[in-house]
Amino acid sequence: MTANATSHATEEPIADSPRARLSRRARNSLLTAHIVVSVGLLGDSAGFLAVAVRSAVSDDPAMKDSARELLGMFALLFGIPVEDSHHADGFDRVR
Repeated sequence: MTANATSHATEEPIADSPRARLSRRARNSLLTAHIVVSVGLLGDSAGFLAVAVRSAVSDDPAMKDSARELLGMFALLFGIPVEDSHHADGFDRVR
């Protein structure tokens, strides 16, 4: 080993920046919200996929048009807000 590798191996870990500690109840509430939003995002993705596949195999132009409108609604009403709340809950940054 080089001297550089040895010095890195023996270094003390960098201290975490100060973080707010949550009570057990607040942490469990945040975890529950995180799981609910995650499952909602999964459901939105599954619904989007189902409509997209159904539209892709259909030969009916009216079906394709209505599926396109439905996919737009899924993306606008469910996908964007749910994904934003999933990333904004901050659960991955709280101990």
